[in-house]
Amino acid sequence: MTTEMQVLTTPTRSGLSRAEAALLIAIYAMVAIGLGIAIARRSLLVAGLALAVLAVFLVFRLKYNSIILVLCLYAGLASNTYSLISFGGKTLFLSVGDLGMIAVTGILLLWIMAELALGNDRVFTIPVEARPFLIPLGVLGLVFVLSSLWAGIGPLASRINFAESLLDYAHWLIGPVVLILLANSAIKPERFRTVVALLAMVFTVGYVAVALFAQKEIETVITVGLNPFMRISGIFSDPNEMGEIAVLFLVILAAFELMAPKARRNILVWLLVAALAAMVLLTQSREALVSLLVSVVVLGFFLVKRNRKLAAVVLLALLALSVVLLLRIPRVANTIIDIRSGAAVTALNGRNEVWSISLNVISSYPLTGTGFETLAMLTNGSIWHAHNGFMQAAVVSGVLGLLAYIWLVLNTGRYLFRYSRERDPTVRAIFTALFCVFAGYLITALVSDHFITLYVYSILFWGIVGLALGALRRARMEGVALEEPVGSLSTL
Repeated sequence: MTTEMQVLTTPTRSGLSRAEAALLIAIYAMVAIGLGIAIARRSLLVAGLALAVLAVFLVFRLKYNSIILVLCLYAGLASNTYSLISFGGKTLFLSVGDLGMIAVTGILLLWIMAELALGNDRVFTIPVEARPFLIPLGVLGLVFVLSSLWAGIGPLASRINFAESLLDYAHWLIGPVVLILLANSAIKPERFRTVVALLAMVFTVGYVAVALFAQKEIETVITVGLNPFMRISGIFSDPNEMGEIAVLFLVILAAFELMAPKARRNILVWLLVAALAAMVLLTQSREALVSLLVSVVVLGFFLVKRNRKLAAVVLLALLALSVVLLLRIPRVANTIIDIRSGAAVTALNGRNEVWSISLNVISSYPLTGTGFETLAMLTNGSIWHAHNGFMQAAVVSGVLGLLAYIWLVLNTGRYLFRYSRERDPTVRAIFTALFCVFAGYLITALVSDHFITLYVYSILFWGIVGLALGALRRARMEGVALEEPVGSLSTL
């Protein structure tokens, strides 16, 4: 029996009892309070010890499912600027969510390495279902780090901060690591919605807490009203990332509710969807709104194709209503006015200049790129990233980075669609939802970037994909998918 089959036939714990969940939530709350006190006192040592204790407990109690819980912490605290740590007179741009993620993934990886060293090769594998995502991600990561090393020791060494570039790269690398760990979780497909809803709730609570109580953003909107310059960003410095993450959760939850078999319509999930939609509107993020509209249109086609015509009609009616409402959002309305008046450059909000500078950088270093997150250093802070996913990959690693990124995009879309045709109806609904989200991303990748520079979005997206792959693996383990779909991995 092969190692792969040994892993697939090994019983895997896939969920928590209510008592366990309550206990772990209580522990998380206490640790979060302790971390808040530690950070307020600027004690990195106390914060590190608290996270190490939590990580050890989670890993040895829950194994791969510990990543699910730490993702919840990450969703609410990943970009909370009130959680930045001051150490040695310098600010470390790592939040409580970042530290928790690093601690748990690090200890889990150490546990896996120890088990493998002891000859227990059944504790970890690279699932065949995950390889189409991990291989191009791995190649992209390798190209990125080689370009960063070249920039740090080559002709750009005097113009960039090499240590900061590597730190940013390590931040990006969390996404692929979380994907492969969660692909080993083998969670039950029926629990996918519960986990995503939990992530979305933590994200929403973090947003509301900061926007309402700390930054007073919501209060300002209520008293002054929404205008083109009033964009609520909550826990994020960039309202575009805030809006895109809200769209990520919104589309997945709504699509799963509409497409999952015999799913009981949960009013709480729909209330959460409505709250996420409100968050998207308040960010006034044009790219997030475009992502949402594209995702909804694609979802409508899936519903029609799968004979859910009533749901598709309702969805498209809501889409039409949404477009009417969107036109009344000040920033969107101003963009349309600029385009109609021939001032397309104004409508692009400076992106034409950003693209011009980015192309100059690419033409200067077409083979090697300039390394990870060095654009701001090379342009004296005039631009931070290329505002285009494909350009950003070329800026970082030249032609090789661009080719690796294109490969990642093509493979991701291809296999999300392929897995959306699985025999298990719940798995089919999961991957349909993810494909709809990805379709929206493909359009906005032309004016922004999520998978390279928006670290929180990237980690959450790849984490959810890993969770979905774990559910697919579980379905195949239990024999729900009786046979591989035509053109599956086993027939390649």
